Amino acid sequence: MAPKVLLVDDDVDFVKINQAHLEKAGFEVLTAYDGQEGLERARQSRPDVMVLDYMMARPTEGAFVAQEMKDDPELKDIPILLLTSVGAKHPWWRVQKDDQYLPVDEFLDKPVPPERLVEEVRKLLKA
Repeated sequence: MAPKVLLVDDDVDFVKINQAHLEKAGFEVLTAYDGQEGLERARQSRPDVMVLDYMMARPTEGAFVAQEMKDDPELKDIPILLLTSVGAKHPWWRVQKDDQYLPVDEFLDKPVPPERLVEEVRKLLKA
């Protein structure tokens, strides 16, 4: 059975491109285009890993999704890979993992080459 990856991002093109690469690498890919939909899909399907965008409809939407997942006993063990373009838009601001505000397992700055995304998902699944 293929590991399930939940890809949550409001950029439709980003989702389609990375969905294709992840599926080609052997993953089952579920998609969501905002934080609320991502949480609903996570609760329904229990993915093995979530790839989550930081900035969606709200500037820090990804942080709220990560906090809610880590507070939920049924979702707290799902690894989260956070993707952000904050550094590209605001070079003075750095996103950092924080158990309270940003409880993610790893994060990458966008743009992320699809091959690198696949590599990072594999690393999280082995952890």
